[in-house]
Amino acid sequence: MNEHHACCAHRRSALGLARGTGFASTTASAHYAPDVRVLPEHLDIHVAVDVDARALEVTLGVRVRARVAQATQLVLHGVDLVGVQAEGASLRYTGTELTLGFEPPLARDEARELTLRYRVESPKSGVLFSSPEPHRPDAPRYAVTDHETERARHWLACID
Repeated sequence: MNEHHACCAHRRSALGLARGTGFASTTASAHYAPDVRVLPEHLDIHVAVDVDARALEVTLGVRVRARVAQATQLVLHGVDLVGVQAEGASLRYTGTELTLGFEPPLARDEARELTLRYRVESPKSGVLFSSPEPHRPDAPRYAVTDHETERARHWLACID
């Protein structure tokens, strides 16, 4: 038993894992949930899928609710979205983050409806496309989405 324990301790040390720190490396940076003053409460997702083009046309209805008084913005994550448009809020898009602005500011517990429209083209993650190709002529035609947060942002504007 002691041999095994020493072996595990040696491996943890070699991987840079401090004794008693759980699974995280001693060099890992801390990650915390965002301070969300406006929370998406409901998503109405409409997606037109073009499997052969490996693309999605997305219309996303979002009902948000303010958790604090005078809430002015919500930041969503969305990577490489094309032609992003917003109704019901102002929009600033950096290629990785959508900042939705509310004017006038939302009152505490106030709900507001927004609509986002955008296109997704050959996403690096989040959607797996399959269709016949010269080397796989019998391949099935489908698209599968992945909602794990680090992947979902490649096709779905979301908090992650």
